[in-house]
Amino acid sequence: MATRPRPYRPTSSASPLPAPHPTFAQWYSNPRLQLLTSSESLGWKNLGLLIEQQDANPESINVPYQEDDVFAVFLAGSTRIHSHHVGGTSFDKYVGPQSLQLIPRYSEIKITSDSELTYAVLRLKRQFVTQTAADIQYGDPERTELLPTFYFNDPLLYNLGAELVNETRNANPLSPLYADSLTNTLTLYLLRHYSTGRVVRELSSSRLTPAQLRTVDEYIYAHLNQKIALADLAACLHLSVPHFERMFRATTHRPPYRYVLELRLERAKLLLADSRLTVAEAAQQCGFSSQSHFTMHFTRHVGVSPARYAREARE
Repeated sequence: MATRPRPYRPTSSASPLPAPHPTFAQWYSNPRLQLLTSSESLGWKNLGLLIEQQDANPESINVPYQEDDVFAVFLAGSTRIHSHHVGGTSFDKYVGPQSLQLIPRYSEIKITSDSELTYAVLRLKRQFVTQTAADIQYGDPERTELLPTFYFNDPLLYNLGAELVNETRNANPLSPLYADSLTNTLTLYLLRHYSTGRVVRELSSSRLTPAQLRTVDEYIYAHLNQKIALADLAACLHLSVPHFERMFRATTHRPPYRYVLELRLERAKLLLADSRLTVAEAAQQCGFSSQSHFTMHFTRHVGVSPARYAREARE
């Protein structure tokens, strides 16, 4: 069961005027900090993810000022952290893997730590948080804020974060659509359980009409050789991302990223059987960034490698 501490609720609104804090360039120039990988090159629209490894910091350091909400997942190592949240509270706590932090935008934080720690920083784009809040909450979504919640455990949140970390590490060519789906679920959960807003309605569980599904299919087929984002599919029907994904799952009984993957692989089967394209050329035309990723998914889905499938289909 999730352990949900009582979040700290600020007594005054967040200030957009920070105290002097390091820029991100200055932060990553710290010899005690190493940026291991990021999602920057993966085409994710609603979230940016950084994996960092930090040595012990015995002296208090300022954390870069964020204009987006941050969800942090501790991945490896354990340390005692002392953190002071300007205008808020202080913590002196032992943390280890699977510990989580929810740091709202405009937070000002100073920390010290006594040993090495590896963690992921997930920056939720404010526009997406606001859009999602408008779908499920009462009142002005611009005034909805995530609540600062520090060093806590929530198995569902951890698993969502860990899955996004895996996508970043593996640089999966299908990651934009899958990452969008995970980000959507993560944001909905945070707004329902860790925000100042009040949920007033469930998302629609109605289905897409046949005409709507045809529109989505036409878009997918026209862009199979490109990266496809969840927001692109939702825009086809002029729906918000949360509503589109819920309706799409109800209609097709699968998440959008799985549906698109199956269409890519079906197109690949046709290309391999009816043309003289190489496996690498078929992979490229079906939107796979590498032959190895294509071979892995094709073999898992079809049961034989693409080379063998092409050879047998052409005999």
